[in-house]
Amino acid sequence: MAVKYFRVERPDFSPLVALTIGAGFLRAWGLWRPEFQLDEAQRLLWALDRELSLGEAAIGHVGAAGHVLLLRALWAVWDNPAWMRFPAFLAGIITVPLFFAFVRSFSTRKVAFLASGLLAFSPMHVAFSQQCEEYVFGVLFVLLGTAAMLELLEEEKPAFRAAMLLGLFETLGLFLGGYWSLPYWAAFGAVAVFRRREKNFLPLLFLSQLPLLGLFAWLGSYWLPGRGISEDYVSSIIGDLIISKLRFAPGAQLVDLVALVEVWIWIKPAPVLLLFLENFLAGVLLVAAARGWRGFSRRGLTVSTLGPV
Repeated sequence: MAVKYFRVERPDFSPLVALTIGAGFLRAWGLWRPEFQLDEAQRLLWALDRELSLGEAAIGHVGAAGHVLLLRALWAVWDNPAWMRFPAFLAGIITVPLFFAFVRSFSTRKVAFLASGLLAFSPMHVAFSQQCEEYVFGVLFVLLGTAAMLELLEEEKPAFRAAMLLGLFETLGLFLGGYWSLPYWAAFGAVAVFRRREKNFLPLLFLSQLPLLGLFAWLGSYWLPGRGISEDYVSSIIGDLIISKLRFAPGAQLVDLVALVEVWIWIKPAPVLLLFLENFLAGVLLVAAARGWRGFSRRGLTVSTLGPV
């Protein structure tokens, strides 16, 4: 079962506890802000408008229909900002020790500590863990789904349970975290198909994707002509901050991860310096990843059944 990637040995407890406490302290720091930030307020306006159907409200949450339901349930109990942020706070904290245990399952304690430390102190992950938004849930379920996918790839006879867990975590990632994880799963799925082409593997992999595909099709139906929301409604919530409701479309979200669509949709005109810096940093990351891959390959190191890192 995928839980084998999250087992922790006794010598790992001290660094794991230290990281978790540090991550919790950083995330709790902004949990008690007395007012909602702009993005949080916009999410709440979408979620609490009872004239919108669930699918329509999910547009403002980049597809995270489950997050709409979560905010509605929390608001019905208490409208306190810290209370509304608490699920994201918990998800952010839980992800850190899980990531440590995951990396530790195939690497050294030092590497696991450094890798999970980067996540624990990542400014964006800290910020998302302090806001009643959907992003941090996507990170959590991508991690859980990755463990299920690796187990599915490693088993000589693909396990039905691992396939079902993969489908569950992928679907929850979209349901609670929005479209952000879909390019990751598309790339991972392509790797899986090329790594294992047995007749009994591909049907099982396809079966595991049906819940995710069904949810995506339902969310996408609200972008068909005559459905969804009007541009006027978007403007009433967002104002002149964006060009149109295109910002929330599934295609825009996916392309944004590669082509920086967000910059020119959110801001007009796009600052040249910001575009340059984002592309430059993206290039640095790609170069670092390529150098790391070559370094690991020369040493003959591998991660699971995916081959050289």
